[in-house]
Amino acid sequence: MKIKNLKNYKATTELEKEVIKIIIDEASDYETFESYLSDLLSNGCVSGMVGALIYYTDTQAFTKRHASDINELLANTLSMCGFNSSVELFGKKWDAEDSLCLSQNNQNLMAWFALEETARNIGISFDLDVA
Repeated sequence: MKIKNLKNYKATTELEKEVIKIIIDEASDYETFESYLSDLLSNGCVSGMVGALIYYTDTQAFTKRHASDINELLANTLSMCGFNSSVELFGKKWDAEDSLCLSQNNQNLMAWFALEETARNIGISFDLDVA
């Protein structure tokens, strides 16, 4: 599926709308959404491949803008994985002393998590292999 065809996806949240916009804006080097998604899910935002979420100021703003959607996504993911806390999901990367996600470190993790998981969910909706 061509990247530009993501415009046809019926986003139900502001988070999905922004993730689609970011992918369309930044994935011009990729022929297909499948190849972009494969790289994203293999290398993650930590690789720097998502220019809109490199700097803390950007990731913090993204997390604040989409806090409600991210919280719902996180709760669903924790439930699906059988985890009780963010520490179980993120391991040592998660600052356990910042359970309210007020620090830039945890907000950064949340932004990256939200983009990656939202992109994965969009891929699933298109019946792509996103394992």
